[in-house]
Amino acid sequence: MTIAVVSVPIEQEPIYVTQCLEYCALKGYEVVGVVVGDSAAAIAMLMNHTAGVLVIARPEHLDSEAARDVEPRIEFADPPNLPHTARRARRSRIIRRDAAG
Repeated sequence: MTIAVVSVPIEQEPIYVTQCLEYCALKGYEVVGVVVGDSAAAIAMLMNHTAGVLVIARPEHLDSEAARDVEPRIEFADPPNLPHTARRARRSRIIRRDAAG
C-alpha cells in the first residue's frame, strides 16, 4: 500500500483537506498525516521516507523552493485528476416539458 502525506495551505483548509483525502481514498493510499500551512514539513516526510507520495490540492500550494530536490512522487488532487464520481456532487438539472409541448 502506498503511504501518503497531505499538505494544504491555511487558507480554505477544510475544502482542500477533504479534496485530498477523497483523492487518497480513491487511489487506495494510506494517509499518515495532514500538514497545514507548512509544505516544507510535508516534503521532509517524503525525504525521510515516512511517506512515499505527497498529495496537494493545487500546484500553486507547493512551495517550489522546498520541492526543488524532491525525488518521491508529488500528486495533485485538483478536479481534473479526480474521476467524475469523486467530484463534488452537483444537483442534477431536470428539464421538464409538459405533454402539450
